[in-house]
Amino acid sequence: MRAICSFFLVLLAAACGGAVREPPQATGEVIAYGGGPGGARYACFTCHGLAGEGAGHVPRLAGLNAGYLAKQLDDYARELRPDDVMAPIARALSDTDRRAVAAYYEALPHAAADAMTAAPAIFLHGDARRGLIACARCHGEIGDGRGQAFPAITAQPAIYTAEQLRRWKHGKRRNDGADTMGRIARVLSEEEIDDLARYLER
Repeated sequence: MRAICSFFLVLLAAACGGAVREPPQATGEVIAYGGGPGGARYACFTCHGLAGEGAGHVPRLAGLNAGYLAKQLDDYARELRPDDVMAPIARALSDTDRRAVAAYYEALPHAAADAMTAAPAIFLHGDARRGLIACARCHGEIGDGRGQAFPAITAQPAIYTAEQLRRWKHGKRRNDGADTMGRIARVLSEEEIDDLARYLER
């Protein structure tokens, strides 16, 4: 009987090309809509929207730099950016999965920034008296970002941007090695945070 079983195993291996194949890696789109290894409960689109547009407390992902997105997922997984919702999702993804879903969202179209909208003075010029660096210096004159280190910050929901600035301000978000954002946010008044958030959303 053992010989017969061995014979059929050999036939099966031959029919499959003689090698056991690993299941294919999930694409970024599959992870975004299916949640990847964590299953449907971790599907990105359920919070970030079908087009990655974000809303309310949830950020826009569409069009953001893939390196920046992958770093944020890494930081969530390592709890360098504490978040009760995102931490378990990020930990369920492999490094390959994180980079795949980041590349998927980078390629999605998104609303362009409106250069005609009047920017708050501190966005363009900062405030030397308070040692406040202009947002435009790192993030661009219309907030379209500068690669992995300085993400695009336009077309984000105002609630999300204000919340993140307050997290930086109060030390609840610290995944910036140089603490640049923390030093900036601590100088901003509550009114300035809300003004910047509303401007960036428009």
